[in-house]
Amino acid sequence: MKSLVTFLLFLACSAADELSECKCTEGYEQKRDETGVVYCHGTILKSLLPCNMVIKPDCVCNEQATSVLQDDFGTWCTKIVDGKEENRWTCENNDEWEAFYVRHPEEKPKNKVENKTEQSPKKEAQDNKQKESTSTPVKT
Repeated sequence: MKSLVTFLLFLACSAADELSECKCTEGYEQKRDETGVVYCHGTILKSLLPCNMVIKPDCVCNEQATSVLQDDFGTWCTKIVDGKEENRWTCENNDEWEAFYVRHPEEKPKNKVENKTEQSPKKEAQDNKQKESTSTPVKT
């Protein structure tokens, strides 16, 4: 009987540890099902997620983007024309992504785009307009 009580006490303590080790994203709370499995249960939506799951931010793109691409180099806004990638640029909410990578450095892409500065077409147009307005005409 004493060993049964000890065993049950051990199970209760280990179950409490599992619950405290389960981290849920915003909108989810820790729950234990009938079998003792701990998971994250949606507080607003009736959905389940595994514990400690990392949720990446959405990539916000302007109206010129036709899709979002995620590859070994990162997450990009892209413009696809006739089935081919015409242009790609960083997400408009790049600050949110950088903050995410600070919190989750293991999620940061390992590969880097070299010699390729990509920016949104909107930003590129603004930069070109600014260059035109600040440049002084050369007299010949």
